[in-house]
Amino acid sequence: MAASVDWSRTGKCVPASPNWREVAEIPSIDASTRYPALRTKQSSRDPRRHHAAGPRRRIFLSGELLGDEFSSYPVEETAILSPPVLHYWGLLASPFAQPQSLAEPPRPTEFYYHSAAHVGAWAWVQRLVSQPARLGMLTASAGAGTTTLLRQLTTTSGLGDTAIATAKAQWGDQSIDDLVGKLRRTAEAYQGPSPVRSIWFIDTATNQMGAGFQRAVAFSKWYENHAPSLSNVSVVMVVRKSVDHVRLVSDATQSIPAHHLSRTNNHDLNQCVSAAMRHAGGTRPAFTVAATSRLAEAAAGSIHRLGLLVHTALLHGYHARLRQVSRTDLGSGITAASPSAQSAEVYRTA
Repeated sequence: MAASVDWSRTGKCVPASPNWREVAEIPSIDASTRYPALRTKQSSRDPRRHHAAGPRRRIFLSGELLGDEFSSYPVEETAILSPPVLHYWGLLASPFAQPQSLAEPPRPTEFYYHSAAHVGAWAWVQRLVSQPARLGMLTASAGAGTTTLLRQLTTTSGLGDTAIATAKAQWGDQSIDDLVGKLRRTAEAYQGPSPVRSIWFIDTATNQMGAGFQRAVAFSKWYENHAPSLSNVSVVMVVRKSVDHVRLVSDATQSIPAHHLSRTNNHDLNQCVSAAMRHAGGTRPAFTVAATSRLAEAAAGSIHRLGLLVHTALLHGYHARLRQVSRTDLGSGITAASPSAQSAEVYRTA
């Protein structure tokens, strides 16, 4: 298990950028006009008409990026870069990995960027655990990296001064009693000679708005009835769906301590590119400052999408024999081909 971390006092958990030499910028153009994959998706609604109708009440923290138009993007796997591409850029491994399932524990060498949104979620869980046994609710925007956060949380052995035993489960078709039984058995397996506080993470894991709402309400009632037998257990319910779904559940469970996990802001995504490249063994900047900013903007708050775009750009730079990818290159050089297709081509021709 990972070592205990005090997330209430943790700031940016990413090494400072090295003092790289300033590189002359090639005049940039609007990459979105030439590379559809780098075009930020726009809402089908007219924002002026939406504003005229009056602002909608929001329950989110400052820094929340976009509406749920994000979730309509097709999910693509981040292709692992081939050895010739890695060698060309001086990398030891791909900067970003393919997304893993909730059941897959993080690997020791796995890159995990602690964005401000994730640091805030860690600190909130730590505060929840430090108090008497409580039920909390973590709501999350689509694309916020919820699965990544849960995979990391459930491998830690302590938060602040509190030793913990963790358990996680996706709420499928089983009853609450069956779900709780599984969580109890998992948490007990991690208990040592001296019992420590248990924390259960329950992913509501449903695509139906009504079902998620009913689960949140049903479990809160179950927890209230069984609280005396859970004196050493904290429970975090995870609700990730559309904005309207999150609002519906939050309005119905106002008495439950809650925290919202928003998508990563552009500043963090900018830093994430440099951190991922350094983690992969890079010693020189593969992207100009303007290109990095464009990739961050096009990622629309998602580190997974950022990885998809970064790998696409690195593949293009390899084929075009670029020493450094500029914003202009993002617009004129990268085709609409997917990273997986380009990666397959590299393997065939290498």
